[in-house]
Amino acid sequence: MASGDWQIILEAEAERDLGKLGNRSLIQEAREVIDDLLSDPLPPGSLKMRRYKDAYRVRFGADAYRIVYRVDEKRRVIRVFAIGPRGSVYRGIRG
Repeated sequence: MASGDWQIILEAEAERDLGKLGNRSLIQEAREVIDDLLSDPLPPGSLKMRRYKDAYRVRFGADAYRIVYRVDEKRRVIRVFAIGPRGSVYRGIRG
């Protein structure tokens, strides 16, 4: 996925996470949020994660789900590495 000079890379784990959402409308909403990152990698409501370098999270699914990603300003790359329910999406994330 690319737009302008930003590129989105969906890591294999994030692809699996997306499939685990199950609900088609939830998957579609997640894809739309990811696509929207191309025009604004740090949209209103995104939050920088304190423990992880250059990592952010954005909410979707009535604020019950998160998309966790890194922004590389120099290379203009957005790397999505986790998607899932708010309570469990952060487990297993390495700094």
